[in-house]
Amino acid sequence: MYKYKKIIITILISTICASVLFVFLYHFDNKYTYDSKQPVNGIIKIQKYDIEKYMFLIYDWEFYSNKLYTPYDFKNGKPDTFMEYVSIGEKTHMSSNESSFESGTYRLNLFLPEKEETYAILLPEIYNSYNLYINDDLELKMGDIYRNKSEIQSRMVIFKASGQTQILLSVKNNSHYYSGIVYPPAFGTPKTLNTMRGINILILVIVFMCTFICFIVSIYMNLILKQTKLNIFTIITFTFSIYVGQDILRYFFSFSSEFIYIALLLTWYMLYTFIIIIHNKMCLVNKIINAITILFSVFICFIAVLLVIFSADMSVLLRELISNILGFYKWFLGIYFIITSVIFLKYNQRNYFSLLFGNVFFAVSLIFDRIYTIYEPIYGNWFIEISSFVLIICIGIIQCSKIADAIIFKLTFYEEQRQMKKQIEIHKNHYEELSKNIENTRRSYHDMRHYLKIMRNFIENKNYSALSDYINTFEKNIYIAAPISYCKNITIDALFNYYSQLCAKNNILFYVKFETEPIISFSDTDITILFGNLLENAFEACKRQKDENKFINIKGSCINDNLFINISNSFDTKIKMTNNKFFSSKRQEEGIGIKSINSIVEKYDGVIDFEINNIFSVFINIVVNT
Repeated sequence: MYKYKKIIITILISTICASVLFVFLYHFDNKYTYDSKQPVNGIIKIQKYDIEKYMFLIYDWEFYSNKLYTPYDFKNGKPDTFMEYVSIGEKTHMSSNESSFESGTYRLNLFLPEKEETYAILLPEIYNSYNLYINDDLELKMGDIYRNKSEIQSRMVIFKASGQTQILLSVKNNSHYYSGIVYPPAFGTPKTLNTMRGINILILVIVFMCTFICFIVSIYMNLILKQTKLNIFTIITFTFSIYVGQDILRYFFSFSSEFIYIALLLTWYMLYTFIIIIHNKMCLVNKIINAITILFSVFICFIAVLLVIFSADMSVLLRELISNILGFYKWFLGIYFIITSVIFLKYNQRNYFSLLFGNVFFAVSLIFDRIYTIYEPIYGNWFIEISSFVLIICIGIIQCSKIADAIIFKLTFYEEQRQMKKQIEIHKNHYEELSKNIENTRRSYHDMRHYLKIMRNFIENKNYSALSDYINTFEKNIYIAAPISYCKNITIDALFNYYSQLCAKNNILFYVKFETEPIISFSDTDITILFGNLLENAFEACKRQKDENKFINIKGSCINDNLFINISNSFDTKIKMTNNKFFSSKRQEEGIGIKSINSIVEKYDGVIDFEINNIFSVFINIVVNT
């Protein structure tokens, strides 16, 4: 029941966050809702105060379909051809005929203040070649409208003008499913337009840097974890970086429309293919469903690229069909992501609620993309692109969590491996010591026969004084060494013996009073890690101590599955401690030994406490529930 509540709460929070964000963007970062003066019947009168901020020229452009006019054609008034008033964004092509890949002329008359001033017009991407005329002058040429050479770039043109000023755009399109002016041009002073342009580039650069840093960090983590293959998240961040990078480049460089839009659509739909792959993997999706969704996504990549390459040769009906398929694909992703993540969270223990948050955020963006059809960002980006970035961040959170777990596991594994190697060494030394004592004992018993023969001879000869002297000499020289036993458990006893020898070599007083049963409920691995790290930390602290009063006192017991340990040691070095965490004396990070001790105590739901005065003391109490 608790999990259901978390799922519902996550969906609600994501829906609210996404809805608030998109409503805010629609009203405050939208060229179509921005409060500025607009043309009426191809004319706009601009006062000085109007251009203190930028304005977007959206409505009532004069439009001449299938005509490539120049200012010369308007010297004696408007040409005697069909003209209609259009709003930018109202149409995505320049003709209502079967083929939308034709030509067209856009014209707007500005009535500016009589005093000549410097103005600027910011032109978005226009599909896909055009000539811009300001009054009688050709101010900008992108591509070649007469030789069908395409060129795409966002450009700003600065010019001086006063009074009646004509803006004329002759546009030709032969290679893209959009044609003409799809996004509204901006008009204002060079300063205001440069500010807007700079903020837009800055936001794109920040997004690019965030994803590219994630890409670099992901590669670095792969190297740390010694993974030979790049994981899917690394590829996702790299692909999204390329996609955003192309947006940035188009502010500074021009490209062939065929090249740039093949690259854009390919990276965009490949991005979602990789997101599907990692989503299916995280949500443990059935193999058949996994294969179907990936193949479907690859198919979408294929037809999206075909749309750009062959759009000029396609009928309107075929282009609309492909457009509907791409739209269906986006809705499919939103619904599929939510359903699979909810099912996964319902039946699995992994807390991937951030993934559900990102999926719901993406689905909500699809809804608002349909609700707010007249939307184009001033500074930011489109709803679906924003939600895609959020989804990548959510996946990144999960990946970071998994990487952190992998690093912790690796460090713990190395620590366990180190302790086990030390345990083997301890047992080996303990065994060698026992073997040496056994050999000495065997030799002593062997020599005893000779001693007895000599003593028997003294008795037979009744030479009791010589016998007494011989026994006194014998007592002084004979010694049968017996191994020291600190407790009944072999593993703990071996550790105590090992560190007692190290302490003896380093003039450290080693005292043990520990009661235990031969067999205890704790695993040898856990006992080795726990006692090994406790004793090693105490020994290292005493070893660094400069004065001579060094000691380690061990008290405790392990009886009836109750473990109590109190280890106290002397020290005279500064202890690094922040937020109740002890930092290693060897490096600026939390000590691995302390981490290992805490992990064993937590594993058995035990209690650990530290007391620092003139003596460093550790208290551990663990009760095993059988």
